[in-house]
Amino acid sequence: MATMFDKSLHQGSLTWPEFTAAMVEVGFTAEKRKGSALAFVPVPLEDGTSKWNQAIQFHITHGSTSSRVEGYRSRKMAHRLTRAFGWNAKTFQIA
Repeated sequence: MATMFDKSLHQGSLTWPEFTAAMVEVGFTAEKRKGSALAFVPVPLEDGTSKWNQAIQFHITHGSTSSRVEGYRSRKMAHRLTRAFGWNAKTFQIA
């Protein structure tokens, strides 16, 4: 996911399954909503609290779930993730 925060002209991209897997890895469940909406809801911890204080929803690019998140959409999603959770490129390491 670090590539989403790359501000260079040739920023990287990732597929929806890659993005979803990364969100699940950091503590969210993916819930399909109406239409093309996909919500990422925080997983509750054993004590009932959550690592994250809110859910976030994105609309999957029309076509298929294997399409890529890139360009303007990638930057817009990165901006929303920064606003909601304070994430930036340093939050993630490239594997």
